[in-house]
Amino acid sequence: MSAQSTGLRHVLDVGFAGPLVPLGFTASRDRRTWVREIGGLCQMIAVWKRSDSFTVQWGIVCPELVDVMWAVPYKPFDVGQSIVTGTPSSIRHPAQAQSFSAVSLETEAERIAAGVREDVGVVTVWMEPLSTRRALREYLMENRDETDRRAFVIPAAFRLKLFTAAGLAIVDRDPVGCELLAEAEAVSAPINDEIRRGRFARLRAAAAGLCD
Repeated sequence: MSAQSTGLRHVLDVGFAGPLVPLGFTASRDRRTWVREIGGLCQMIAVWKRSDSFTVQWGIVCPELVDVMWAVPYKPFDVGQSIVTGTPSSIRHPAQAQSFSAVSLETEAERIAAGVREDVGVVTVWMEPLSTRRALREYLMENRDETDRRAFVIPAAFRLKLFTAAGLAIVDRDPVGCELLAEAEAVSAPINDEIRRGRFARLRAAAAGLCD
């Protein structure tokens, strides 16, 4: 096994498995994505590789909204299907080990693992209250700025955040979802592209019987 592989294994053991297993997270086969299913949501923390570096990302997936949002089937352990997502530095400034190079794993695995563990701890504490679809929806709607600059990257834009909140309510069959959907359509009206039309058509279909 190469020094890089050994270093990555150490980061996965110490930085991810160490803090996440006791909290009820389970790992993908390659242990690069960890998921906790709670309240109809999947809270995820992942490390993905691009070129010669690794980046830590967290996300919250609502399986029932994956098709509505992204027009693809739900895929377990896919942080890219998140409706709310960010990086450790979205929550804490600065993050200790949000990104690291593959070559650094050869000599700095201990430091990286400790930093990842610290970052992961901060992320899980932040996600803890967002343990139901309703709690996540209410958190999103606490802020109605055009750009939400709180602890996430997506959905920072108000129109997308409003759409996301509407989707969460509709999945819960909460009538407030109809009000949020109507507002989301009004706010998004100036953007009349194919993605917008498709998303609203799919969400309208999901709301059948609730908003008719």
